[in-house]
Amino acid sequence: MVHPKFHYKQAHDPGTDTSSVTFSYDGNVLASRGGDDTLKLWDIRQFNKPLFSASGLPTMFPMTDCCFSPDDKLIVTGTSVQRGCGSGKLVFFERRTFQRVYEIDITDAVCVFFPPSLENEVKFAS
Repeated sequence: MVHPKFHYKQAHDPGTDTSSVTFSYDGNVLASRGGDDTLKLWDIRQFNKPLFSASGLPTMFPMTDCCFSPDDKLIVTGTSVQRGCGSGKLVFFERRTFQRVYEIDITDAVCVFFPPSLENEVKFAS
């Protein structure tokens, strides 16, 4: 039996999936990715409303991920499109401000994993 410490039924739009919930490496923040085309950042010490929310992140799959970079400075998620209607993207957000800092066109669908080996390889100009 599981007894969750945090439970917020309205985290994402009713009738949509929450496809990913991931904790930051410092353990104070979590990110959630929803089928309502949003990415949200939550402070677990005040878990009554999101710190930030980004919309316009289309997802066609109920397993779209999000993750923190190993240094906890970035959050990345993927977007997806119908075949033949453009490209899916990797979309990077700065954790502190939730500003969209970079996008990379990939393919129709994207699965996200940020290996620690890339920590020193991924740099974005401000």
